[in-house]
Amino acid sequence: MCLPDSLGSKTTVAFATDRINDWLESLEKREQTLSLDLPKEIHSKLNALLTKQEMERILKTRFDQRDVSHLRNQILLRNIAERITKRKNEKETDILQDCTDLFYYTMRNVALIEEKDAVPFRTFGILLWGRGTVHDRAWIFASLLKQYTKTPVDAVILKPKTGSSKSHSSNFLVGLMIHSASHKGKVYLYDPLLGIPLPSDKGDSKPFILVERPCTLEEFTRDDTVFERLRTRSNEYRLKPQDLKNVDCQIVSNTSYLSPRSKLLQYYLNKNQQVLVYENLFDVQENATIQNSGLFDRVSRFSAKSWTSKDVTLWHFPEETIRRYDHLKDNPDIERKVERIVKTFGAPYGSDIINEHFRSRVAQLMGRNSEALERYLRVKFGYSLDTTGRQGTQASESSVLNALAASDAAFWTGIVKIEQNKFDAAIDLLRVYSKKNQENPNYFGHCMFWLGYAQMKSRKFAAGVQSLSRIPDSVPIYRTGRFFLAKWRAIRDSQ
Repeated sequence: MCLPDSLGSKTTVAFATDRINDWLESLEKREQTLSLDLPKEIHSKLNALLTKQEMERILKTRFDQRDVSHLRNQILLRNIAERITKRKNEKETDILQDCTDLFYYTMRNVALIEEKDAVPFRTFGILLWGRGTVHDRAWIFASLLKQYTKTPVDAVILKPKTGSSKSHSSNFLVGLMIHSASHKGKVYLYDPLLGIPLPSDKGDSKPFILVERPCTLEEFTRDDTVFERLRTRSNEYRLKPQDLKNVDCQIVSNTSYLSPRSKLLQYYLNKNQQVLVYENLFDVQENATIQNSGLFDRVSRFSAKSWTSKDVTLWHFPEETIRRYDHLKDNPDIERKVERIVKTFGAPYGSDIINEHFRSRVAQLMGRNSEALERYLRVKFGYSLDTTGRQGTQASESSVLNALAASDAAFWTGIVKIEQNKFDAAIDLLRVYSKKNQENPNYFGHCMFWLGYAQMKSRKFAAGVQSLSRIPDSVPIYRTGRFFLAKWRAIRDSQ
């Protein structure tokens, strides 16, 4: 009922909400001692951290539609996290590599857009649309890490407390903490704007296709070594070492993770599947282990030099974004934009199949690649058969939507091939897409980067460099292309 490919297509969110509340009522009748109250101490601590509106939502005694969407979102995120970090030899565990793989998955599947083009989607909507701001990318990455189960990990938002960079909303990094002896006290740095882990000064000095090993916060702030590695011909890196010597550390959560309703749901989910829908912010007992400690207390205790417990707060972006989505009617322009995006996923129109674009993208996100490729083909085929409204000077709305869906389907087909490590097939598909969509800002820059990546992986080094050079300077991923251009040229020239 709440599965990613069912909720919203086969089952309405309202229907699923009613059924879960029916379950809750039957549970209350059976379990006389069941309580959805917060312990007084936890209530007091949350009250100091959250707004009045956030506290009111946490204390609700019935599930709402946000809770149901939250459950669907976490099931999808858990599926992605488990699949992307699954290794052929399960005895080989590289936690840092797993987390980096999840980061690059996010960068591939969420094309960077400017803040002015932002749409207030939740995590499911961000992944489905495949576009997002730097904040959206950080939110997806942190949310995927919550579903990582091999070793406890936490992601935080690190923002400079002082200096000129403090005023820019994009001037933050994602800090990763791995709670194991070999990573004790280390905070690894990832940049969702540039789309890379900040390169470690202990890494291989040879040119690389992608940055594989992130530097630590201590490495970055020690001297200018990492900072200089991030410099390009035209720009220096936007954050300097001194900017991160004193930071605001913001934990990533929202009210759907924190309510007693979610705690109850978590208890029953754990009997069947490891999906995290609830988390404590505060320790529920003294001397808590990592497994039963609270996120806020865990981060506050972490032995990082750049922040103290007083610098730890909640990152309000997820909650504010969800609230904006729930109140789209307050902004008619954004509401119309969201409606148009949602309509695209109903394509192809004018055929006997509906919502095929929605099903194809969900299948891809769920890792059902063969099904996704077959469905994407139907979306493209449906557009090729649609001639209504394309004869005159102005296309019909259905034809425009079909064209947008077919264009997206062509792009994602190439990304599927990259995720299958079928780089030659990806090159063919993305090259065709790029030729047809040079004037389309939606994915062209993103396409050229991942086309170049596939070419580099196929040892077509000159072609990879050329693709990177073609990224327009008007698109956000241009910065990423500039960073890698010198590295890829060095690989080309060494052959």
